[in-house]
Amino acid sequence: MDNINATICNIISNSLWGADEKIDAAPLSMADWTELKAELNSQTVAGIPLEYMMNNMALEEDVKADVSLTAFAQVGVWTRLMEAQQNLINLLADNGIDMAVIKGIVAGINYPKPEYRAMGDVDFFVRKKDFVRTFQLLMDNGYEAPDGDFIAAKEISDDKYHHVELTKDGVIFELHKAMASAGTGQAYDEHFHNIIEESLDRIDQITVDRYTIPVFPAMVNGLIFIRHIIQHLAESKGIGLRHLLDWMMFVDQYVDDNYWYGGTLDGTSAAGSGTLDGTPVPETGTLDGTPAAKNSFQSCVDSIGLKDAAIVMTRICQLHLGLSTESITWCADADEQLCEDIFAIIMNGGNFGRKNAQENEGANVLYKNKSVFGFFASLQDLGIRNWTFGRKHAVLRPFAWLYQICRYIRKGLFRKHPIRSLREDIAKSKGKRTVIERLNVKKDD
Repeated sequence: MDNINATICNIISNSLWGADEKIDAAPLSMADWTELKAELNSQTVAGIPLEYMMNNMALEEDVKADVSLTAFAQVGVWTRLMEAQQNLINLLADNGIDMAVIKGIVAGINYPKPEYRAMGDVDFFVRKKDFVRTFQLLMDNGYEAPDGDFIAAKEISDDKYHHVELTKDGVIFELHKAMASAGTGQAYDEHFHNIIEESLDRIDQITVDRYTIPVFPAMVNGLIFIRHIIQHLAESKGIGLRHLLDWMMFVDQYVDDNYWYGGTLDGTSAAGSGTLDGTPVPETGTLDGTPAAKNSFQSCVDSIGLKDAAIVMTRICQLHLGLSTESITWCADADEQLCEDIFAIIMNGGNFGRKNAQENEGANVLYKNKSVFGFFASLQDLGIRNWTFGRKHAVLRPFAWLYQICRYIRKGLFRKHPIRSLREDIAKSKGKRTVIERLNVKKDD
């Protein structure tokens, strides 16, 4: 299939923005659908265009059958996860624990058909003071720590871990007390975490189908969406098209020029009379030469160091995914070459970088660790997670870093040109750092 990325952008754009014109083209063959489906799956967005394709594209009969089956399976997985999520919500409510679901269905409600937005797990926040109690409650009710009790104990007791993972009936749950760093530094991280803690006092309830879900206020979810994108860049996990779509649908729903420059979402002050967590939001940006209002979304996103990142990501959505340019002009001056460079990273990498995860593993390790100490600390952590035998035997755990080095060496030797590959890894690492620098992500130092 020629220019498959353009095809993906076209059908996703049409499916999200309600295009209903029939596409005048030869019926899509199974060979082309197989290639297209693989790319959609790599970006975790396969469900989004299915209904549009059935209604507006000519499909060969075997393709039509597979598209229909894929849609059925997507809704089935969504329903299973929503049921598991509701059981979790009910359990915590019955035990007096406040919580808020993030990402997942919270992003999905901004899509025309929430059930077609893929959900891989259930992420939720509780207050830090409730974190250990919530974990124990879940363990007492059939939830399990998939990586073993040793890893779970580290994640609960060590503040460098922001969540602990549990499973039940094949569903993954991420219990959060914080979110991973977005590369902005400790002060911005703490400010954002204060926003989260404060927002647990003003939870909203949304209803989707027959499910009732506690969520953060819309503005806070928007900050989570953009911060999640930059966190993936900062940790070199790989931004997927799904991350970008989640941000785009939020912006379309809420952040027109009025709200960006100082309007409100629902007629009330968007940031609680100019504050997010009890401290003033800085007056940043200008509109006609005057400071932007303290309750503008511009000021809110700038208060976590990500205003320029929000502008660039929004402009990418306009350039490639059909986001309106009429009511959203606040991103018009974004560096379009940077937009193209980041979009290429997204389309070439896939969700969590799954399209080239193994070949980029060395670059990711070099990118994430600027110091020798950080490099070996990362090796130790990864070694513990990857070395099942070492997790079982405490005497071996101090040598997990050595196990991880041997693992990298083994993978490197299997490459066709290991020395050249190392040089390429170093170049990729520098390139990724350059992207972050060009996004003007603010640092607290």
